[in-house]
Amino acid sequence: MCQNEYNMSNERTSKPAGVLQLDKETAYQKEIELLKRKLEKAALGADVKRVQEICDFCQENH
Repeated sequence: MCQNEYNMSNERTSKPAGVLQLDKETAYQKEIELLKRKLEKAALGADVKRVQEICDFCQENH
C-alpha cells in the first residue's frame, strides 16, 4: 500500500508556472501573429513625409 501511494504522488507532478504545452502548429501561428503586429507597428512609424526643396528667393520649387 505504501508503494502505491508513492507512485501516485509521482504521477501528479506539477508543471512549471508560465509554461504552456502547445503543438508546433499553434506555436507557429502565435509567432506569426506576433510578427504581424510588430510589422504593423513598424510600418506606422515608417511613414515619412517627402521633403521638398524650396527656392530661397521666390519660395517655389523648381
